[in-house]
Amino acid sequence: MITKLKVNKKAQCVGCRQCELACSIFHEGEFSPWLSRVVIQRNEIIKLSKPYICQQCKNAKCQSSCPNNAINPDKNGILAVNLELCDGCGICIKACPFRAMGMDNIKQKAYKCDLCNGEVKCVKACPANVLIAEEV
Repeated sequence: MITKLKVNKKAQCVGCRQCELACSIFHEGEFSPWLSRVVIQRNEIIKLSKPYICQQCKNAKCQSSCPNNAINPDKNGILAVNLELCDGCGICIKACPFRAMGMDNIKQKAYKCDLCNGEVKCVKACPANVLIAEEV
């Protein structure tokens, strides 16, 4: 079972954002990179891109900071946001040291990578093999 998403240190992100598109299609049913659980930051000056991804931390600051206990391991041990418990306060987003959480401003709910229930779409979409899934 896949339990962690990692950046392949041997590959370089070209900033194509295919991972963001695949993620938003899977989770939201639309091409909305701003709702992707993977975030690509591109520095246009030096032409370098960097993916920001959830680290599935053992002592996750997003989880411990949530006042509603809305971030917990699912049946596969993957930290996920329970949308019924999330009130959209955003504390978890500020607490994440990896900038791997986001806020759906329409639904007023936080979101983070849930590894697509084991079928990690961003890994399959990355043409440069920058994102890799690992069993831990």
